Amino acid sequence: MGDMPRFLPPLLLVASIIGLLPRPLTAQVRVGEIVEVAIETPHPFPHAPQGAAGRSVVWSHTLHHPGATFLKLHFALLDAQEVVLTDGTGRVHEVLRGRKEADFWSRSVHGDTVLIELHADANARGFGFSIDQYGYGTEPLFTDALQSELPDTPPRSVCGTNDATGICEAIVPERIRLSDAVGRLLFAGDCGGMFACTGFLFSPDGKFMTNGHCANSPRESRSMEVWFNYLGGGGKDGAAAPECGLLDRPNPDVFRAKRFLQKHCDLDFAVHLLGDAATGNPADMYGYLPLSDRLPSSAEPVWVPQHPRGQGKAIAEEHALVSTPLLAGLRFCHEQQRCRFSPGQPTGVTSEFGYTADTEPGSSGAPVLDANNQVIGLHHAGGCSALGGENQGVLMAAILPMLGDTPEARFTTTPTRRNGRAPFSLTFDGSASRDPNGGMIREYRWDFGDGSPLLTGPEATVFHLYAAKGTYRVFLWVANEKGQTSVKPATKQVIVRKASPEEP
Repeated sequence: MGDMPRFLPPLLLVASIIGLLPRPLTAQVRVGEIVEVAIETPHPFPHAPQGAAGRSVVWSHTLHHPGATFLKLHFALLDAQEVVLTDGTGRVHEVLRGRKEADFWSRSVHGDTVLIELHADANARGFGFSIDQYGYGTEPLFTDALQSELPDTPPRSVCGTNDATGICEAIVPERIRLSDAVGRLLFAGDCGGMFACTGFLFSPDGKFMTNGHCANSPRESRSMEVWFNYLGGGGKDGAAAPECGLLDRPNPDVFRAKRFLQKHCDLDFAVHLLGDAATGNPADMYGYLPLSDRLPSSAEPVWVPQHPRGQGKAIAEEHALVSTPLLAGLRFCHEQQRCRFSPGQPTGVTSEFGYTADTEPGSSGAPVLDANNQVIGLHHAGGCSALGGENQGVLMAAILPMLGDTPEARFTTTPTRRNGRAPFSLTFDGSASRDPNGGMIREYRWDFGDGSPLLTGPEATVFHLYAAKGTYRVFLWVANEKGQTSVKPATKQVIVRKASPEEP
């Protein structure tokens, strides 16, 4: 991944300190599951009778999942005049219009029932829609219950007793408004399940940071919704927030991800761009938190605004101190999704620090701020217990050099016609890849699609031999000198025919 800051003290000393503490665990929380379903309108969809005034309900379906705390619909294709999603109490949660790209997720609808209505007028024509999956909640996301009050309290991430409080009870009042930029995210995992994490706005154009082990792919980004102004109150869409919320904004105020920008697994961060034409830029309403490259000092105070267990915003500030200023990094996510659990693996780089601010599952991606209200870390792991230990965050000093536009992967082949008989050899040339910031491409990572090991190295041109018949998809990722990896791989198809002395 390229070079990253290598802070002192030496890693051997840091590793010996870590060995005395509980092994950190990721702080995300699984809050639901995903199931396959087949719900679709006629194609094309029905239209209202000629002469009907305005739009009418021309097709409807009720989805009910007993005991679910929320439902979130996945549209394989949507091309309709108007689709209205209503919960079991009759409250409208979302209205979808026009054509949406494939692989589109709705907003979550509270409760175990959603009424799906297609509205159209007499002149409307179109495909309609097809729903092939839905996510459902298994955890009470929309309550104010604290983890410490639940019978299955995890042994990690709370340092002794839980000192975190609701955001309205902040000891330092100015931190209430500063925390407006912190949101709760809900997303569908690439490998199944619904997850809740925390994140925050860090730029005026709506860039939003969370952990790399949270939403870290374009598909997860498309499923992601971020709740701002959610301070509790049962999550009743449109209801006023508690006394310290923004009363002129809904509770919660839900925004989608406009685009996935980048991730970095060794530093466990991911960046999404939020907002669209309908909702606007959330940073215009909620501001953003400034990032700092200052290294923390031992015993200095910190504070962490967060959404523990996906619930109303809380703040950890009492007894929240830096316990270990420098720690070895831990890797919790993959560059390529392998759909298996990945325990924290050492990265070989001193890129983290420890603190005693109380967190809970779902707090992953929360900012760790200093007394000057600068973000000096990104919370990503719980290691505290009633017996001691510390929670861990990634140093913002390590993340900052990695931010910015990511490099673009491009490649050509020789021969250009990627179709031949086995054994079939090709030369791949990635020298057309570029860094929009003017940096150098330092690493090329090839997946030839035939089950052979990934090939990673500094050479732009590589050779590969396909020994067997098949249709293969080749992928190239590149990384620049800062360690930034291309978000979208370049890809081409290779067709290898069966070996034969004669042409078919």
